[in-house]
Amino acid sequence: MNMPNKITIENIQAAYELAKQVYNKKLKLDYAVTILVTEEGFNDNSAKDYINDYKCIIEGNVFKRALSATGIDYYLSSIKKDGTKIDFYNAIKSVRKHITYYEAIRNTNVIKLRQVVSKHNTIEQYENLIDYSLHTIAFEEQVKKSALLSEQCRNEILASSVKVEKKIAIIEIFNRNPHVVAAVLLRAKGHCEYCGKAAPFRRKKDMTPYLEVHHIIQLADGGEDTVKNARALCPNCHREKHFGLNK
Repeated sequence: MNMPNKITIENIQAAYELAKQVYNKKLKLDYAVTILVTEEGFNDNSAKDYINDYKCIIEGNVFKRALSATGIDYYLSSIKKDGTKIDFYNAIKSVRKHITYYEAIRNTNVIKLRQVVSKHNTIEQYENLIDYSLHTIAFEEQVKKSALLSEQCRNEILASSVKVEKKIAIIEIFNRNPHVVAAVLLRAKGHCEYCGKAAPFRRKKDMTPYLEVHHIIQLADGGEDTVKNARALCPNCHREKHFGLNK
């Protein structure tokens, strides 16, 4: 490991804060490295490791440049405090990947690092994270199978059903442009741009006509988040576009 001679928790804290700024594009990597070298006593390589490894950790990827157990412990604690549940899940996953990688290439056991992961034992609640899209597909298949059962069989299953289980799900979202949504809704003037009918109700929060902005070519299929590629639809037409015969 390429580390400063006497790294302190204050040094690690400084590295973590700078790494966050670099990751969020608020600071250039070279400038952050210079600060760690000149003000915190890191050498050039270890400074880059502490900053670059943060990106891997927060995204759940393996990092191959080793940090100290103290450093990783601080990163995990801070991400748990600062970030989302998904961020913390990714961080634990990343460290576990690093342990597997490091032990394989060094033919050793990184006991201290394993102890750090065990210390954050609240991870059990994150182990069952599920992919939302896959869960939805699987649930729809279960509904289809249930519909094929006899009413008696289904009622027997319902009678023995347990309390609803709650899980944490991973879902990918697109960072959409709010100006596109505003422009499309204003263009529609309260009427669905597919069936032509007035919005079925008004939003309680601001009394505006309730319409949903739909992308003609879906973003997941490479469509653009533009006014030209979007339509304001009533809920029925929107569902039809996603699930109906005219999808």
